[in-house]
Amino acid sequence: MRNPLRSLALGAALLLAVTSCASLEPPPENLQVGEGFLIHAEWTIDEPEINAPRISGYVVNTYYYFAGRVQVLVEAFDAQGQLVERRFQWVPGGVPPGNRTYFEVRHLPPADRYRVTVPYYTWQDRPDGVFGGRFP
Repeated sequence: MRNPLRSLALGAALLLAVTSCASLEPPPENLQVGEGFLIHAEWTIDEPEINAPRISGYVVNTYYYFAGRVQVLVEAFDAQGQLVERRFQWVPGGVPPGNRTYFEVRHLPPADRYRVTVPYYTWQDRPDGVFGGRFP
């Protein structure tokens, strides 16, 4: 007969080892983490084509509901802080609870500073859009 306490301790040790190994990979140097307690964007910027910056990253959902119909907002600012361009981008498939989903926004105008936020999303019980409970 197995000892359930021993199995639990072994599972916890294995989980700790796996998450420790996964965190050994250093994050990109230019990683930006957006604001938001329950949902936010973590993103970087690069320039795969000349004068066409691209922002790519993940929308992170720390809540226990599925985030559906998620959009990110990318804003580009010049040196004086004036808005150059504002662009919305859908995040395909939504973001599962306690997980993240990749997004990218291509062909942005060159700018001195960018800001990425997650202004629009809906909480759902399941990815199919059905919500069976109450909002907290």
